[in-house]
Amino acid sequence: MAEDLPIKLHVVPSVVKMEPLIDVRIASHLRCIAARVWTGAFFDKTSLKTLGLSIQLGHGNLPCPTPILSSKTFLVFDTNGVHNVSVKFCGFIRMWQNLSMLKRAGRGHDPAGPLATKEGELAVQGLACPHVGRNLPDGWEKSSKDVIWLFTLYLAINANFRQKSKDCSVIDVELTPGWAYFVEENGYQQHLAKPEFANQVEVSISLHLNSRIAPDYQALQINTCKAQHDAVVQANTRNAKGHLASGVGAVVCAQHGLVRRNGVGDLQKGEHYCNMDYLVLSTLVGIIFLNIIFSYDIACQWHKNFWSQVDQFPESMMIKQSAVYATFVVLKWHLNAHGSKCQALFSLNNLRGAGRTWAELVEVSWSHTNPVATSAREMGPGARHELLNEHWGNWNWSLLLGFRECSELTPFTIILIFLVRKQRNNFEEFSATFSPETVVQWEKMVDMWNEDRSRLNPYQEPPSTATLNDVRLELAREEAADAARGNLSTHNVSMSSFIVTGLELEEQQWVIQLHIDSIKGRSTSKEQTDLQQKRNALHRRIQSWRSVQAVYMPCVTALLLETSQEDEPQANTSTPVVTEKIPLWLPSALPSRLRSSLPPSVLENERRLRLGQADDALSEVRRQRRMIVNIHQFRHLNKANVGQKANTPIYCAAHAALTNIDPNGTWNDQLRVLHLEDVRGPGKDQDGDGKEMREGHRKPSWIWLVQPVRNTSDTVSDGDVDEIMRLEWAKTLARAERWEEEVMLLAEEMRHVIVYLEWQADWWWSQASRRMGMIGEDMLDGLLAYAEKQAVLREWLAQACAKRWLPLLKLHSLPREWGAKLPLMARQVGDMLVKKDEVDDYGVMDVPPPDDTGEIDEDDIFDLE
Repeated sequence: MAEDLPIKLHVVPSVVKMEPLIDVRIASHLRCIAARVWTGAFFDKTSLKTLGLSIQLGHGNLPCPTPILSSKTFLVFDTNGVHNVSVKFCGFIRMWQNLSMLKRAGRGHDPAGPLATKEGELAVQGLACPHVGRNLPDGWEKSSKDVIWLFTLYLAINANFRQKSKDCSVIDVELTPGWAYFVEENGYQQHLAKPEFANQVEVSISLHLNSRIAPDYQALQINTCKAQHDAVVQANTRNAKGHLASGVGAVVCAQHGLVRRNGVGDLQKGEHYCNMDYLVLSTLVGIIFLNIIFSYDIACQWHKNFWSQVDQFPESMMIKQSAVYATFVVLKWHLNAHGSKCQALFSLNNLRGAGRTWAELVEVSWSHTNPVATSAREMGPGARHELLNEHWGNWNWSLLLGFRECSELTPFTIILIFLVRKQRNNFEEFSATFSPETVVQWEKMVDMWNEDRSRLNPYQEPPSTATLNDVRLELAREEAADAARGNLSTHNVSMSSFIVTGLELEEQQWVIQLHIDSIKGRSTSKEQTDLQQKRNALHRRIQSWRSVQAVYMPCVTALLLETSQEDEPQANTSTPVVTEKIPLWLPSALPSRLRSSLPPSVLENERRLRLGQADDALSEVRRQRRMIVNIHQFRHLNKANVGQKANTPIYCAAHAALTNIDPNGTWNDQLRVLHLEDVRGPGKDQDGDGKEMREGHRKPSWIWLVQPVRNTSDTVSDGDVDEIMRLEWAKTLARAERWEEEVMLLAEEMRHVIVYLEWQADWWWSQASRRMGMIGEDMLDGLLAYAEKQAVLREWLAQACAKRWLPLLKLHSLPREWGAKLPLMARQVGDMLVKKDEVDDYGVMDVPPPDDTGEIDEDDIFDLE
């Protein structure tokens, strides 16, 4: 026996924070010992494990009825060395978690027992979500379109590649197979094993095989989205060898962040469409709905063949496209990484019935499971599923209890009402600047697009129609016509080409100056060489251009003589030419006395070209601002030192030139002075404190409202109303509508919560006596007490929510009909009769402590038991 061996004990303080139970007969208060075994001649080193020591985790030094000896070696690092010990785990934890979930779902009250549990029945479901037969009004499906959107189901879809599962060669039985948040594994794997999914490629941003293909052929399909989904791409390329799962996919409530029942499943390698399709359809089984919004970071690609994929599923999982109005959108933050086409078509900000839904709560929901990812990946598949199910159950329950607290609800509601009025006033003021006929036309366009999203999108920004190249083409054609009439140019370089070259030289000077400004610290020899080569090349071009300038602008000769000292280096010095500082003396830059001596055609040519240049520059500033929204493009632009840094001075120069040439022109109505604070947006404006303003709060810069200046005429016809103005009008309308919808959704979701709690309380009351006559009195008493406790807790939770919410709804004249229908809570609970006047004492602010009458304190609502 191990305890009979002569051993020498060296007692030292332990660094291990646990309460062990030592199976060998040595003092239980000892932690780690330096073990020695007598060989007959001397004491030799040995290990605690060899001596028979095993440490039982948990149970506070008491024996565990179902210990499980670990198959792995555990090392304890102490001040006297490293010790090899044997560890025993409690084998009842998983069973306890399983029994607790069954009890909380009322399965112990069902005469059919736990084995009759349905898929997803143990999941904690959202109170504010629409549930037919539980919290929706009678006849809801017959409501008008102005009301029925309030019963929309909002779902968000995402994947998490931290939640891996190692192949530990452990076979363990899952105690809750598909009963909570994970899908039932056997059916899931059978679906994935179908031949049509055998070679399915991952979700990717490159040219890829169409992952929604018929089983008898494959077809190449180009991804039409420009987004860089790094998480997905990296997950697809990362080595998954030795793993059963590379992560998990999940479906959550886009409004409140609750994980959906049967909405989670393991991913084999990367994010495959077949996995995500299964999870979405699985969570919708048994649910009746008419409107649904799917939020997914790759919805722009995923939606294309979604309905054709539904046909490959069992009939029990199918949803009919004709019976459901489904809309596909991209999560708000993720949408910034997409191109302008996706941003216009898949934005929640543009979708009627979306309110101020954020949909990014699917990312937030990973925050509480990521810390256990390292532990979970070492578990067997069944134990891992149960651990994550337990975490998601706690997450959902915590969110539901948050409805009662809502400490920020009062200020949020006040701000919400203020923003509703502000955005509606902004829209009314902006809309009043257009003719009634134009507004009616735009309203019709918005309505038609909301009915059928394949129609012309009112939120799609049109490409620029007035460009510098357009003006050059017009001038070239006019010069060709003049030549045909015998009016030949005085130089082989035409006048328009001369001015265009001058504009190009001006831009090259700015580029060199930007390059100089970008060099931080002392420049290297290579940087100095590159800079000087650019200056030399530009200087040669300027000198060549001067000969043409002397023909079309002879008055410049005197100015050139005055500045020749600056243009040319001294013969006896090595000072380089600062080419970017050489004045070019384009017509607009001349003093007024010299400018008046130029032929009118020279000034007119520059005026027209400057208008095109200003349009191009402003359009490029807007394009670069859109690109900066994407962080990858932002880094690239900053690295290259191009973009809006170059186009801003180009616009300013064009504006200054136009001011000199045509100070009273109608172009002033569109091309304003560009200040630094004007270069902002789209959708990423900053407030006065420098903080980023979200789309629903912003007021756009003028650069997004102006029309491109038409170079063929100074006037714009009524039928040529600028599409950019229509775009901003539509966005201003959308902002007003989304905030108004949010108020309506808030009031309706409050009703959902209260009515669902009423239904749930009634359900628990009905469970109390289901097993009467089938079990003993002692067990029946326990079932009755538990059912009645759960029922009363939900009634109290409903009352606590109502006491906070009703005053707010009344203050702002919002719908609150449900307030008069709350239960009076005159329920018999044991020997205690709870009356309505006693319920008032259980207010939100003043909660009395429990007394000896057996009353249940309101804080018991937070007890999962």
